[in-house]
Amino acid sequence: MHTNHTQQGFSLIEVLLAFALFTIMVATLTEVTLMPDILGRRLALHAHAVDFAIEGLLAARALRDADSDLLTPGPHGIAFDDESGWRFVGTTTTTQ
Repeated sequence: MHTNHTQQGFSLIEVLLAFALFTIMVATLTEVTLMPDILGRRLALHAHAVDFAIEGLLAARALRDADSDLLTPGPHGIAFDDESGWRFVGTTTTTQ
């Protein structure tokens, strides 16, 4: 005797496939919404580093043009004051 069974509910494979597709969609949307923030931070950090590099080059050129006898080989920091302009300071300075 042959009986017809109607299929009710979802099979395990269908549930797993739906869960996988949902997970991929959520991951993609999360990436798309967070990417501009990450890129903006990276761009701001890069621009800040470029500003420091330009400032250092301008200071070194100003000291070179002033024929400063204070130029010695080695790592130095730079400082600016209203009276003497750019000058090398100590051995090394860092800014955080």
